[in-house]
Amino acid sequence: MERGFEVYRTNQKVRNMKLVYIIAQGHTGSTLMDCILGTHPEFISNGELMYLNWQLERTKDQKKTKVETQTLCTCKKDFRSCDYWSKVFDEVKDKSNKNIAEEPTSFDTAYFGEFSFKERGGFKISKENKNNEKKVYKGLMRGKSLEDMLKIEPKIIDWLKNNWLLYESMSKVADKSVVIDSSKSFLRMLLLQKYRPKDVMVIFINRNSRGLTSSMKRRLKKMGRSEILALPYVIFTKLKYRFKIRAIKKNIKDLTYLEVDYDYFVSKPSDFLGKVVQKLELKNEYKKQVNESFYIDPSQQHLVAGNPMRYKGRQKVKYDNRWKKSLNKIELLALNLFFGEK
Repeated sequence: MERGFEVYRTNQKVRNMKLVYIIAQGHTGSTLMDCILGTHPEFISNGELMYLNWQLERTKDQKKTKVETQTLCTCKKDFRSCDYWSKVFDEVKDKSNKNIAEEPTSFDTAYFGEFSFKERGGFKISKENKNNEKKVYKGLMRGKSLEDMLKIEPKIIDWLKNNWLLYESMSKVADKSVVIDSSKSFLRMLLLQKYRPKDVMVIFINRNSRGLTSSMKRRLKKMGRSEILALPYVIFTKLKYRFKIRAIKKNIKDLTYLEVDYDYFVSKPSDFLGKVVQKLELKNEYKKQVNESFYIDPSQQHLVAGNPMRYKGRQKVKYDNRWKKSLNKIELLALNLFFGEK
């Protein structure tokens, strides 16, 4: 914890709450990992929590929300009528006097006005916020302290306190000690880690370039764009992602993390869950599933946002090997040259 900063605690019951923050590229299995972790009795699976305020904002004037627009909790209820989230909102209101359900922007967890997706009910980020966000991100990546970042933007400490209050409220309502956030935001993860280094564990997901390229080709096809763009895009973004992870591991002190391959946690989900439990030093006493027949059920969890598969209910964890049929020889050769993947 940074010296001189007040740390908010909801009550003694959640004193040992831990946050597991998932970092990944887009479409690399972060929602699936979130759901796998959520099968443990002490873990709360929540999806991409950075979009909670946005989900509430874009639905506050709607009489009916639906799966097609991904405006529902995975329990298939509006967030305000969901048994879990409604209690979380009440807890936040009790502790902060802010009614997040009625006025989502009153409880600011956005960081630099980054209130998601302007074209879908969000807000435009100011030029000042954009510039400060870049400065803070670069400073954090270089290992600068939280005190240094507050000199750039003093409001950071308020955003962090609000985020942590939300996490602790979730922990209290669910009566579980580990909160999962699969938002994938490097900036938020770095700030939270600086704020509570002993209570934050980061999981970095690495997906092989073949799976990424196959996924990107499908996305481009849906958008009516050329699939040829997939290969250069994946090469650039994967190299950039690798550089970021390397810099974080080098520059961030007191970083608790696991680096996990997509192939591993999807083909051996039970083993993966066991490693996370061990890393967090939790009791190893829970009902274990076998790797070959591991099921998740997001409908029994309360995910805010993420992959649409979160609405499909109970499902078996399966490895996505569509790249074997969708990639041509030139693409495979290029990926092998850049990443050594045969």
